[in-house]
Parts: sequence; C-alpha cells; structure tokens
Amino acid sequence: MVIQRPPPHQLTMVLAFGSGLFTAILGVSAAVGWVAHIPSLIQVLPGNAPMQFNTAICFLLCGAALVCLGLDQDTPARITSAIAAGTALVTLLQYLFSIDFGIDQLFLVHYLTERSSHPGRMAPSSACCFLLAYITVEACIRSGRSPRLAFLSGTAASLIVMIGAIAFLGISVELHKEYYLGNMTQVAIHSSIGFILWGIGALACCWKRTTTHYPTVYWLPVSVGLGVATLNIGAWIAQEAENHTNLHSQTASAVSAAVDELRVRLNNLLDGIDRMALRWSIRNGTPIEEWRQDAAAHVAQISGLRNLGWIDHTLTVQYIEPIQGFEGVPGLDLNRYPSLVETIRFAEEHRVPALSPITETKSGKAILHILVPIFQQQGAGGFLFGEIGLEEFLAPTLGKSSNSLMFCLRSGQTTVFQSHGWEAAEGSIVETASATFPGHGAWTLSATPRNRVIQQGRAQKMVGVTGLLLALSTALTTLFAQKARANAQKLRHHQEHLEETVRRRTVELERSNRELEQFAYVASHDLQEPLRMVSSFTQLLSQRYSDKLDDEAHSWIDFAVEGAERMHGLINDLLEYSRVTTRGGGFEIIDSRVALDHALANLQISLNETGGIVTHGELPHLYANPVQLVQLFQNLIGNAIKFRGRHTPRIHVAAQPRQDHWVFSVTDNGIGIPERHKEKIFVIFQRLHSRREYKGTGIGLALCKRIVERHGGTIWLESEEGKGSTFFFTIPKHPQDSPLPTEEVTA
Repeated sequence: MVIQRPPPHQLTMVLAFGSGLFTAILGVSAAVGWVAHIPSLIQVLPGNAPMQFNTAICFLLCGAALVCLGLDQDTPARITSAIAAGTALVTLLQYLFSIDFGIDQLFLVHYLTERSSHPGRMAPSSACCFLLAYITVEACIRSGRSPRLAFLSGTAASLIVMIGAIAFLGISVELHKEYYLGNMTQVAIHSSIGFILWGIGALACCWKRTTTHYPTVYWLPVSVGLGVATLNIGAWIAQEAENHTNLHSQTASAVSAAVDELRVRLNNLLDGIDRMALRWSIRNGTPIEEWRQDAAAHVAQISGLRNLGWIDHTLTVQYIEPIQGFEGVPGLDLNRYPSLVETIRFAEEHRVPALSPITETKSGKAILHILVPIFQQQGAGGFLFGEIGLEEFLAPTLGKSSNSLMFCLRSGQTTVFQSHGWEAAEGSIVETASATFPGHGAWTLSATPRNRVIQQGRAQKMVGVTGLLLALSTALTTLFAQKARANAQKLRHHQEHLEETVRRRTVELERSNRELEQFAYVASHDLQEPLRMVSSFTQLLSQRYSDKLDDEAHSWIDFAVEGAERMHGLINDLLEYSRVTTRGGGFEIIDSRVALDHALANLQISLNETGGIVTHGELPHLYANPVQLVQLFQNLIGNAIKFRGRHTPRIHVAAQPRQDHWVFSVTDNGIGIPERHKEKIFVIFQRLHSRREYKGTGIGLALCKRIVERHGGTIWLESEEGKGSTFFFTIPKHPQDSPLPTEEVTA
C-alpha cells in the first residue's frame, strides 16, 4: 500500500485553516468569558493580564480572515481584517494622544482590570499585531502584482509571530512587570499564543501565494532572520529573568544585613547610655566633671550621636556635652515638647530606654532622641538623653552599599531618609526589612538596585550583540542560498536546453553526414563512369585517327586524357578523405613499427627510384587504427620523397613519450616550407607548387590531419625553407578518447 503525500499547497491551506480556526475560537471563548463572568476564560490564571473584550472580538475577526484567506476567499478576508485593524488604530491613537474615544467599554463594562492602564483597552502590542494582520492579508491578496507586496506580506506575518513569542516569553518569566512601557495595558498570555499561531498560519498563506507567482520566496531571509532574533531575545529574557532573581536575592540580603547592623548599633548605643544611667543610680549621682568626660567619650566614639545630656525630674535640661553649639539647651524646659514628654513617660513607666519620634532641626536635618530613666534610692534621678542625627548615624551602614543600592527608611508612615533618585526607581526591584524599637515603633528599610547596577549586571548585552549579528548573518546566508538556488535552477534549465539543442543538432549532423557520405559515394561512382568514357574514347580517337590528326590535335587529346586522369585522382582522394571517420575501421593495440614497415613497403618503388633512406628509433605500441596509421606514415614519408632537394632523401621517424601521449616526428632534408605557409598546407586542395613542378591533388596533408584528429591528437610542422622539415603528431597513450563510430554506407 502506497501512502501518497498531499501536495504542498494543500498542507499550507490546512495549516492556515487550522490556525485561523484556533484564533477565532480563542476570541469567542474570551468574549463568552466576559459575558458569562468566567474569569478563567479571560485571564487564564488569577493575577494574569486579562484578554480585553475588544481584543477577543479582533481575534475572532482576524481568525475568520485567515480561514477565508486559506480558502482563497479574498473579499471576506479583507473586510474582517480591516475591521480589526480599524479598532486597533483607534486604540493606538488613544495611547498616543491620551484621549478616549469611548470604544474600550463600548460593549460592556470591564470588571477585571489587573495590569490594565484603562479598563477594556487592548494592549498597544496587540493593537500593532492587528494592524500587521491587516497588512499581511492585504499584501498577500495583492502579492501576484508585485514581488514587493509578496515580501511585505511575509515580513508582516513574521513580525506578528515575533511579537507574540516575545510577549509569551516575557509573561512566562514575569519579566513584563519590570519592563512594560509606562504602565500600559499588558498582553494576556493566551493573546500572545494566539498571535504566534495566527502569524504561522498567515506565513503558510504567504508561502502558497508567493510560490504560485514567483520562483523565489522573497521574504524568507527576513523571516529566518526574525526567527533567529526571536530566539536571541528569548535567551536575553531568560538571562534577564535570572539576573533579576539574583538582584532580588542580593538586595534582600543587603537590606536585611543593613537592618541588622542598624539594630545592633542602636542597641549598643542604648546599652552604653543605659550603663551610664546605671552608674548614676548606684552612686546616687555622678560628679559633673566625670560625667562630662564619660559623655564626651560616647559622643566621640559613636557616629551620629550629636550630644548627651541630663534632665532632672522637672524635665529641665541641666547638663549637656558638648556645650559648644548647644549653649541654649541647658535650662530648657522639655514640657513644651509633647512628643518628648510622651517618650519620657513611656521610658519611666516601662523602666527601659526609649526612642522619641523623629523631628527636624531648624536646618532641616532629621533627629531623634534617646531617653534613659535614672532611678535612685531617694526617688527618680531624672533622665539621660542623647540626640542622634539620623543622616550621620545611617551613613556608616547604608554607605557601604550606596554605590549599588538606593535606600528608603520609614518610621510608620513617615519617610525618615531616602536616597537621591528613589522616587524614579521605586516599583522596580524593591526589598524591605523592619526593626522594632521600644517607645518608637517599627523602622522599615527598603532598598532597590541603582539603574547602573542593573545595566552593569546584564551579561545579556553580549547575547544581544552576538544575537543581532547572528540574525543578520543568518538572514544574509538565507538570501545568498536563495540566490544560489535560483542561479542553479537557471543554470540547470540552460543546461537542459543546451543538451536538447546539442542532441537535436547531433541528430541533424549525423543525418547530414550520412547524406553527404551517400552523396560522395554515389558521386564517386556516377562521376567515375563518364570520366572513364571520356578517357577511353579520347585514347581510341587518338589511336584510330592518329595519322589524320595534326600535332595540335594530338596535344589537345593528351590534355583531355590528362585532365580526366587528374579528375579521377581527385575524386578518389576526396572520397578517401570523406571516409576517414565513417569507414576508418576500429581501433586496436598495434605496433607502430609494423605500420611503418607496411608504409615503406608501399613506397618501395619511389625509394628505389630516388635512393631515399628511411631510419627510425624505438617505436611504441599504440591504440590506433592500423590502416590509417599506415596511411599516415605513407603520406608523410611520401611527401618527404616528393619534395626532395638536390641531395638524396634522408628521412628519420622517431617517437618520444609524454605524460599521456606519444609525440611522433618525421624529419626530412627536403626543400622545406616557408613560415607563412605552415598552416595553409593542412587545408584540403591547398598547393604551394604548380602541377608542372610537383604532381598531386593537395589532399595528402589534409588527410593526415584528419586521421590524427580522429585518434585524439594534433599535428604541426617545424620547417626552414631549403633546410628540410619535421612533421610532429601526437597519439594518446591510453584509449581515453573513443574513436568516432564507423558507418558503412551503401549505394
């Protein structure tokens, strides 16, 4: 059983239909959730951003548009996507100009407003995706008109997938809390999934339409690049989430350590003053000079402690150390300060040191007072008090981390201290710890990392840069691969066309060769007979009427006979020339010396008449046609005998091995050939001398050239006029070039 795979366009239609149907159902379910008050359909999980009702309606419209687009129903797809795009455009205008057109709650009043800047208003990224959806649909419908529109459709769909994927990743790791723009409405997690699937379905439609009209998917490099960029942003988001987790942990540890240190330092200060009060109680008073020395030592050792003093039971300040800068304090009646009186009564009632509420000096500095009751055997001995400058007291503790953290210290609802720039950073990464002190209540210390710490901690900067380069290089690689594929297709088409042309021309050439061979064969027979008749009857005329013809008539008869004989030789030579490739015979391994001996045997009469001497060196075995090799040697040696000089002809035949062929040479001491005629002599019927000087038809060397070329070699000449010539020709060592097929032609 053979399972047939569906065609690619059918798969894209199924993918588009499925994605559109899913997004439409997603929108319907969220809309039903709003109407039927089912929060799980609206925001998936409590605390998540809800899918706004407008967003749900737009998903329904865009899902329907994608289904119609997959079914090639362009008009409904255009209309439904345009309605969604109009809603999205109005929403973006509301964000941009801070106005309300009344469309956010046009259909119903929204009762889930988590992570929403305006009840019922879709997120700006959702609005951008719906605008891109309309652009995708419109450009996809018109893609057949221009490659640019095809490129625009695929790019817009890819951007929708990218935006949805980034939103999904940010929501998954809750990073959107830290990086959402201006507290605008956030994307719901199921909205991000809907955008991803809608974009994938739209890409399937774009692929179908683009490949229908064009050989190249023009938007594919951009889509691949955006896909790689999305993966890179995903890695960035993961690292950012890990970085934020680490910063939360580090900030929590730092603020907890700071609170513990402040508690220890403040308790140490209270204990020190409490010991002074205890000595006062035991000794029923302390000499003033000793007290001043003890108080000065405490003020000098403890950061932020501005002074120490003694208040009598009437709440009048009696002593203060140092006196410099506080000259007006002795004699001051503290009953004028209700907050201090309340703290004093708390300390006296509970018999413990107590901290007063925080107040400000005339210069605007925050201070608080430590009040420690003194109990003597003869009644209350008054109170020891210390004035603490909060900024100086906090500096040793908070200053350790001031380069990386910002702090805010609150006492109840009152802000005691905050670092510069705290308001701008509050709401990002904030960790809090508290400490409770008698008579004063709780101190709450909050800390957040400085922006430069967050930025300096982003190792993902390298991920971003390398990811951008990777996305760009991937897009360029895809583009170059597309161009290479297109060029390969063009080359293959050209090659197929060329091969078809060559095949057709080869068939035509073979037919022409057969026709020419047929013509040559027929012509040789048809022309031979008239020539024989002309020659025979002319000779018969000369014999019978020789006594009746004068000398001029006999001369004319001789010319006619000679012409007929020459014509007979030309026809035979021409026929032989034409049969080199068609009736040349097969190739075999032969001894070239044996071929030379056969040629010399055929030339024996000429050699005897001229006294010619032929020598030769070592001659190899060859893969050649034996008859044509004999003819080649015979023609070259015959030419050397014919075109001899005044000296006895001396001819030497040699062969030299080369890398893949043999180089044969035939050297003579004849008349030589001028330099300007070296190429001319290999052309058929080309003669350098008159027939009176040297007989022949001018075909011999042309025939040699054709024989050598049939064997896959070349032939050339080196000669100097009056000093002889050397003909060189090559024959391959191995049968790598098959000879042309031999065809027998019959009349």
